Amino acid sequence: TVAKLRILAGDAHRTKQHLGKLHYPPTARMGPEEERAVRDRLEAIRPALRGVVFSDYGYGSVPRSLLGWAASLQGIPVVADSRARLRDYSGITAVTPNEEEATALLGRTIASDDEACEAAGALREELRTQAVLLTRGNAGMVLSERGRPPVRIPVTGPRTVADVSGAGDTVTAIFTLGLACGLSMEEAARRANDAAGVVVLKPGVATLTRDEWLRIAERAPGDVRLLVLDLD
Repeated sequence: TVAKLRILAGDAHRTKQHLGKLHYPPTARMGPEEERAVRDRLEAIRPALRGVVFSDYGYGSVPRSLLGWAASLQGIPVVADSRARLRDYSGITAVTPNEEEATALLGRTIASDDEACEAAGALREELRTQAVLLTRGNAGMVLSERGRPPVRIPVTGPRTVADVSGAGDTVTAIFTLGLACGLSMEEAARRANDAAGVVVLKPGVATLTRDEWLRIAERAPGDVRLLVLDLD
């Protein structure tokens, strides 16, 4: 398992600012036996799955065999947030890259809203996904959904943040949760944007509290609130 050291700066009585991060990669990779164990576990819980998220940082925990397994799923959203392997996730429901990841794959810069919309659409076509949710930091997000015009989603809350660590993971998780609850792509993306706007105001790798999520869910149609209650 990768270990990460975050470097913070600031006086004792102030909110610390995140300056940098050191990664200590794992010394071993997943072997055939571990891959088989993961697939067996996933097969065992397949009937209960309402959505699947791949959070792929490139450390070897998502072998190609698992991608093949995901391709066999029907009727549930499969969403990926991949640091360096976006092309491996072609054909799934959606991907949630940031601008840096999209730039690396497409080989083009993204400097404006129009360029972000074009890039998200190009990624969706290349990856053959139903949607691309492109995250743009304090510039918000762009959703490119098959058969629909691109949607620009501005950030919610203040633009001054405490720590962006974990914001992308929050977006992917809440976006997938929304789709699993039956929300439209746009509604799920807007709830994910709301959630990210909460966690970036917290230092460290923050998560939503139940009450924070309920306040966000109050603005959503469908069964989002019911799912939160089911988790109790």
